[in-house]
Order: sequence, then structure tokens, then C-alpha cells
Amino acid sequence: MVEAIISTICRNDDSYLDEWIEYHFALGFEKIVIYDHKSDIPLASRWGDRVKIIRVERLNPHVPDVLHNNTLKEIKSKWLSLLDVDEFIVLYKHKNINDFLSCYENYGGVAISYCFYGSSGHIKRPQGLVRENYLMRTEYKYPRNLVNKSIIRTEYCLNIFNQHACTSKRPLVNQDYAQWDGRKAMDSSRSKARINHYYTRSFEEWQYKVEMGNREKWQVPRDINYIHELDNNCIIKESI
Repeated sequence: MVEAIISTICRNDDSYLDEWIEYHFALGFEKIVIYDHKSDIPLASRWGDRVKIIRVERLNPHVPDVLHNNTLKEIKSKWLSLLDVDEFIVLYKHKNINDFLSCYENYGGVAISYCFYGSSGHIKRPQGLVRENYLMRTEYKYPRNLVNKSIIRTEYCLNIFNQHACTSKRPLVNQDYAQWDGRKAMDSSRSKARINHYYTRSFEEWQYKVEMGNREKWQVPRDINYIHELDNNCIIKESI
């Protein structure tokens, strides 16, 4: 059994994966399971057996939960993180994810709060790393930063019911040990960790994301103008 793994679903994200995978391996995750959802060019692994790629086609909004539950069943681990390719876990008091998680071993999982980043003025996708190109972020009080994603203690997990949380034999808590139901908005101190969410990246990339999302009949269409609202709220310059 490995300690901590990540389960993710992506589509046409190949050019972002090297940075994201290398970053989280350096953080201490031991394995990553990628569900490749209808990428135009199917993903081919170049990361060895630490990355498992499974080709899928989602037909309804409930399948993501099924996919993460498949990871829970097939890959034996102590901890399972539900993370997207535009999300980076940032640790402040620990160098390794397992050291951070050791503080929450008696709970069903730990929820980590978002920190939204915007376009940082980029119209087209710049060269280089996401973490170095997108530096302007929102304040913690920004409403979308009240969203959390959990790292699940698999021993106590009964079922993953959305892309953020699970039903567990033991309570889920945020990093301040306040209980969380896995659905409601909830803030935290972010004193130990946060998730940098590079939600739009550049305007060009956001436009593509909007168009891609609208191809799925079950998805609520993204608003192309949201990037302007987000950028207006990105008033703090800060990188990882």
C-alpha cells in the first residue's frame, strides 16, 4: 500500500501535465491516476508506472464520482486526493504531504480551501510554467475561495459522492479541525495549506475552456465574461 495518491479527470490537458505531475510528486504523492476523458489525442504515459492513464468517455454528470470510486477500489492507498490539473496544493508548515496528513489520521479526511487565480493580464498562453506566469490572486474572502477539496482517509471512506468529498465513517474536517459536510461552503485559516486554483489561465485558454465545456449537454455553460470579474478581484500578487 502506498501513502498518498491523486485521482484526476482531464481532457486535452497534455501540455500542462508535466508541471502538475512533477510538482505533486515532489510534494510526496506516490501515484497519480488520470482518467483521460475524450482528449482529441489520447494521453500516452511518459511518466512510468507511477502514473496510470485510463481512457474514458463521460456521458452524464454522475460518472466523475464513479471514476474516483474506481480509484478508491483499485489502488490501495492510505490517502486519496481529488484534484484537477489546474489545482496545485501548497503547504506552509510541512515540506511533505504525508507530514501534513499525519495531523489528520483520526479523521475521515481533511478539506483544503481554494485560492483562485485569474489571467494575470495574459491574453494568449505564455511560455513557461503555470505557477510562474499566473501571479495575481484573489483575497481569501472571495466567495469561490470558500470551496474546499478533500484528501480522503481511505480506510474510513464509504463512498465518494462528488468531486470534492466523500461519505465516511469518521468526520471530514478542515485544516483547523472544524467539521465539514462535504457540500457547504466553508472557510479555513489556510495556515497549513491551500489549493491554488488557476481557474481561467489566459483569456485564450479560458475561451477554449468555455467552448469545450459547452460541448457537454449536462454541463452548465461557463460564462466567457467571468474572466473579467475574476481578474477585477485578483488584487494580490503572489506565487507558490
